Amino acid sequence: MGGETSAIQRVAGKISDDIFSVFKWDRAARADMNWDCCQEAHSKKTHPSDVVFFYIDPYEEEMVYLNTDLKSYAEGTIGKKIVEGALTSLALATECANVSEEWRLKYVHDDSL
Repeated sequence: MGGETSAIQRVAGKISDDIFSVFKWDRAARADMNWDCCQEAHSKKTHPSDVVFFYIDPYEEEMVYLNTDLKSYAEGTIGKKIVEGALTSLALATECANVSEEWRLKYVHDDSL
């Protein structure tokens, strides 16, 4: 495991153990994977899923999935363009994950999607 990947996995573990577990969120077993983009309009070959968290919505009683692309940046390098790029990438991945059979087979634990 590379340095950035190792650091990301430590952060993901801490987030899921210390924060999301309080809310009864779980973490998918598969992590740090790319999957094929299925929408030509995205002009991308793949989308990332560093960690996928999921939980049962207490009101709708449906499974909710949170796809993440965790990044590590050197101190002082995060600016508006970096944040915009990360959010755009995450939005495209989310849009594609909603219709991607590959993403569904890797991460979905029920028949909600």
